[in-house]
Amino acid sequence: MTGAIRTSAALLCLCLGCRDAVHAVPSSASAPAQLDFGAVQVGESRTLPLTITNDSLSALDLTGADLPAPYTLTGAPAAIASSGTATVQVTFAPAAPQAYDATLTLQLNATDTPSLPVRLTGSGTAPVSQVPDAGPAGCSAATCGGTQACCGDVCVDTQSDPSHCGGCGACASGQSCVSGSCVSPAPTTCDDVTSPCPGAQKCCNHACTDVGPSGLCPCTAPGGGTTFDPGTIIIPMDACYQRGVDIATLPSYCNTANSSASGSDAPLKAYGLVFFLLRHQVTVYMGINPNKTSIDAVDLSIGSFVLRTTPVQRYDWASGKAVSLPDTTTTSVQYRGAPFIIDSSEHDRVLQLLATDPDFAQFRTAANVTVHIAGKSFQTAIAKSITAVPSRIALLYATAGSEVTTDILVRYLASAGLDFAGAGGTPASHGQIYDVLHESDFLPDYDHSNLKAGGYKLLWAPHWEGGTSNTPAQLQAIGDFVGAGGDLFAECAAIGTLEGLVGGQPGSSATRFMTSSGMDGNALNFGNSYGGPFTFNGLTSPFAQRGDFPFAGFNGAITDFFPALGSGYYSGVVRYVTASDDFGNATDLFTSIDQRDAGKGTVVYLAGHDYSPSGDYSGTVGVTAGSRLVLNTLFALGQNNICQP
Repeated sequence: MTGAIRTSAALLCLCLGCRDAVHAVPSSASAPAQLDFGAVQVGESRTLPLTITNDSLSALDLTGADLPAPYTLTGAPAAIASSGTATVQVTFAPAAPQAYDATLTLQLNATDTPSLPVRLTGSGTAPVSQVPDAGPAGCSAATCGGTQACCGDVCVDTQSDPSHCGGCGACASGQSCVSGSCVSPAPTTCDDVTSPCPGAQKCCNHACTDVGPSGLCPCTAPGGGTTFDPGTIIIPMDACYQRGVDIATLPSYCNTANSSASGSDAPLKAYGLVFFLLRHQVTVYMGINPNKTSIDAVDLSIGSFVLRTTPVQRYDWASGKAVSLPDTTTTSVQYRGAPFIIDSSEHDRVLQLLATDPDFAQFRTAANVTVHIAGKSFQTAIAKSITAVPSRIALLYATAGSEVTTDILVRYLASAGLDFAGAGGTPASHGQIYDVLHESDFLPDYDHSNLKAGGYKLLWAPHWEGGTSNTPAQLQAIGDFVGAGGDLFAECAAIGTLEGLVGGQPGSSATRFMTSSGMDGNALNFGNSYGGPFTFNGLTSPFAQRGDFPFAGFNGAITDFFPALGSGYYSGVVRYVTASDDFGNATDLFTSIDQRDAGKGTVVYLAGHDYSPSGDYSGTVGVTAGSRLVLNTLFALGQNNICQP
């Protein structure tokens, strides 16, 4: 096969050449360095499998292969799925009793590995009938017992010998032979998407780590503060320093009433900035004060010992350099809303990425995400250590009137700068951020569904009213998904479909994750939005962090919810945002339950139809806070759960 397979260049780029677009994601593949066919008699042949691994976030095509006789290639696939493998068959049929040392060149549409060389070795031997005076027989299946095989007239161990692993073929360079299988060593630097760790290990701070039964990466400093040196990068997430306006206006709005009364997507764009940093294997920490008593309290404060010396600098997008804050009288900087922190050891590389890498072109152009650089060391508590891009979202597709769930999700992603070409996909062709799953992808049951086959760790249902004859089976599959450790975020009507709602959907015992007998709701009387008063709990949870942006509940199929009469919340439910109806009864707008100790997933519920900046309530107070609660689930669910002390 030579040049028999071709593909569209669209598979290789993500809006290449478009202004402010995300550049083509680097792609690469790998294959064993050598196949050794051993000795084969003339007139006979030996076939060995060759596995090609796609180490990329997008699908690749095998576009051709070059190899000389007497080697041939069969079973070549056209496409290799993202992070998947494909196996081709290489056959050696010697024409003469001699050694054959050749190179198979695989041709792919990968940016980093457009071709992969594989050395092919083998030797032809004369047929037994043509060997004069053969003398004593060498070896055979009869003379090589147990786990040995006859390779080149020698009995060899096929269970532990990397030169003859599972047969006469050799493992790739660097691999070891374990129980007859070639095993790759743990990568020196890992990522859960592009360079996953082997076995039960997990990628923690870009190192393969035995995480134990909890399945969580360890926090950097268990139970205490972590010291960060000068040069540490801080991405603010509060209304004072992350407002999307020229920082020169500081400190006029940094006061005791430090809150933004209008919608702003600047802190939402910061989530997108963090996503691309994670793609480049930059570890990002989330700092949350474990002792704060209000949701908008200070998480991190950096003060200067020298009068009139600012303790931090800011990153200037235009020049690509760290510059002083405009107001040199600022001697203390306080951060709220769980600022993102990047260790000083990554300082030079991160600033280089921000200044030159195409992934960050949109942020350089907009120049509305504030980035600070610490000028002195400081100590703070770490709530999360994020070392890999968020889990690919399985997005439950459902029509709600003229709007579908994908519309809502894309608006949330757009607010974070994550709506680039290739972000969305399907179970058959993965997207980089999410895959749209239709009802059939949950059927006939979880064990035989695309939901399980796709390896998803996070399911989103921004809006889902259920209603078809297959809904009970779909609910059971979702219940089994969470029961197997999958995480779930559900918004608005989806809460009623899962739990059951008085006067509405019946729900299912398989998906009553928070209540014993279902939900009631819509007890608050308001038009489009409701600004409280609220009671805020779970103040140190990564889910609840919104800083000092004011929260408001929005209208929808379910504006608020609470256990139905005769029902009740299960132990472990955290009620982050609670209000009181006209009769003084408590009702909730944002809750979660963490079931990891029982081997199950975490479930998060948010009332209100849509908090995205481009949704029905665009520009309304509460948009920023509500969108933050949604985007928090992107980083705090799936493979990025809270770190283990």
